[in-house]
Amino acid sequence: MAVRREPEERAGQAPRADAADRRMALAAAALLVFGTALFWSPLRHVDLDAMDGFGLVGVLPGATLAGAAAIVVSFMLTLALPRPHRVLLVAQIAVLIATLHGVAQALEPEARFPTAWQTAGFIEYIERTHTVAWDLDARFSTPGFFAFVAFVLKATGQHDISPVLKWAPPFTDLMYLVPYMLILRVLRATWRAKWFAAWLFIAANWVGQDYLSPQAFAYLLYLYFVAILVNWFRHHDETPRRAGRRRSPDGSGGAEGRRRAGGLA
Repeated sequence: MAVRREPEERAGQAPRADAADRRMALAAAALLVFGTALFWSPLRHVDLDAMDGFGLVGVLPGATLAGAAAIVVSFMLTLALPRPHRVLLVAQIAVLIATLHGVAQALEPEARFPTAWQTAGFIEYIERTHTVAWDLDARFSTPGFFAFVAFVLKATGQHDISPVLKWAPPFTDLMYLVPYMLILRVLRATWRAKWFAAWLFIAANWVGQDYLSPQAFAYLLYLYFVAILVNWFRHHDETPRRAGRRRSPDGSGGAEGRRRAGGLA
């Protein structure tokens, strides 16, 4: 009797496990929405003139910091689920980019880093003179990026580069995720490790290196190069022979191939 009941008990446990998984996913999604609202709502009353040596962190309200903690807990709760919820995970990483790399852009009226305005100066010089002043600054040794941005601005009719400089950091981080996820796709790791690596890539990235600059664009091209290399040019140690079997790296077909080779010898 016990042998006959075991499949029925397992069949009954599967719907309960799926229901519990859905409830946990909904709880993580609700916590994400709550944390996002808690993060952004108090920012309307932030006094930027009260900033001290700690910068923007020193004037953020406690509710905003609590919202950031809720966003982190929501992501960790999603990782604890038995199967990946990709839409929820992507939403959590997108919210992380908006909160971590977009809060300064939302609060401050202009682009954050002074070096971004130097980039704007190089772009304006090339667009206005159609030449490169090699002896003026060493950064003119990479004129391709500046000329490309000037071409895009002129083609789109964008005469004011200030919004581009302001919102370049979060947009750059979003662009980084595309090749980075392609790299993670081929790694031999669990889905939790891959998604945590993507989250950590955004959370622990070098702050201040994602503004509109040649090095940020070069790093994006580097990530795409590595993604293409490991996805479509990687060496396959094992190639399928037929259904249920794989050919070993030496082409002998595993243990059976070695036995045949020994018999021929």
